[in-house]
Amino acid sequence: MFPYEWIYHRLAQRSVASARKTLLLDQPQSKLGYPKKEAVHVDGEFSLLGRTAYAQNDAYLEIVSPDSDNQWSIIFILGWILLCALFGVSFWYGMGVHPLLFDHLIIYGPSDIGNWDWGDIVFAWSLAFPFGACFSFVLYHMLWKMGGFTLFYHPLRGRIRFNRKTRKVYVLRPDDCGGNAVLDWDRMVANLNWLPYDPFFKRTNKAFRPGGTCLVLHHPADDPHDTSCKGEDTIFVGVNALAEMQTTYNWEYIRRYMEDGPGNNGIPKHIRHTSTTFCGMRSANQFCLETMEGISSYWIHMISQGTCWWPKFPKEWNSDSGLGEPEDRPVQTGAVMTALVYRAEGKLSKEDEALLMQAYGVDAPRP
Repeated sequence: MFPYEWIYHRLAQRSVASARKTLLLDQPQSKLGYPKKEAVHVDGEFSLLGRTAYAQNDAYLEIVSPDSDNQWSIIFILGWILLCALFGVSFWYGMGVHPLLFDHLIIYGPSDIGNWDWGDIVFAWSLAFPFGACFSFVLYHMLWKMGGFTLFYHPLRGRIRFNRKTRKVYVLRPDDCGGNAVLDWDRMVANLNWLPYDPFFKRTNKAFRPGGTCLVLHHPADDPHDTSCKGEDTIFVGVNALAEMQTTYNWEYIRRYMEDGPGNNGIPKHIRHTSTTFCGMRSANQFCLETMEGISSYWIHMISQGTCWWPKFPKEWNSDSGLGEPEDRPVQTGAVMTALVYRAEGKLSKEDEALLMQAYGVDAPRP
């Protein structure tokens, strides 16, 4: 799902100035560091927010896009809104429109017809119509204005790869949400005070934070005086954090990784398995492992997953610096959760399992 990307891309197509305004670019920001008042001091190792990273190795750190961790719950809400909208509209039509057209009253279905009077018409237009119209509007707002339609027939998740060898940030996202991009790390600006944009009120709204907020990285235009704003882009990184400080920690983690590498300055050499996520289409067991939800939630999630596909980085980008992709070489690329799942399913070779045990010890966890 790509709600933030969809909203921002639509705003940028209309007006770059309005899109910039939603980013709160006049607020204190950080360019490869923090404003003094936002400085974070961390003793020892620290980690990203849980289930944020796909993989971490000496070449790249790959992170998920927002809202990939709660797709099933959004589908569940959309399903109930759809049922309420259908109920209200069908009740309104059966009691308020059909009798006027065909002189028959429909309450529950075409076979349930009968006589009618004007009391039925008044009831349908005064209660059923507002009920159905309200839920229909909410459904439209969630699907179109808030980008809920990206749950279906789109890439399953966004992928953001920070490569410290090439000093580039590689982004995979749908064309209608900004498209794929290759950005310069050294020009990235972290917005640590961003709040989600509310498309209903058409403004940033602190109360409009159903899932918290995420890290926002802004890539300025190649030429600040160019009215076409060529090269300007914004990416939304990591799962939503309920605590604003966690967003700051996520940024500091990425910054230290890119500047110092794993194993230095508080960045663990091997990312913890509790902070990783599966690189691929979820199985039922993997879904329950990642989200801690039940099997019923998985089938709801499958409504979305069944129509989506797993995005892959173009080979010509060489975004993996020759190490390979997490779904193909999970142990070598530091995709720990993927490696653990492959191990449980018997897909790891003995050599790869030995490497996994060597990195995490003889008590390497099993999913």
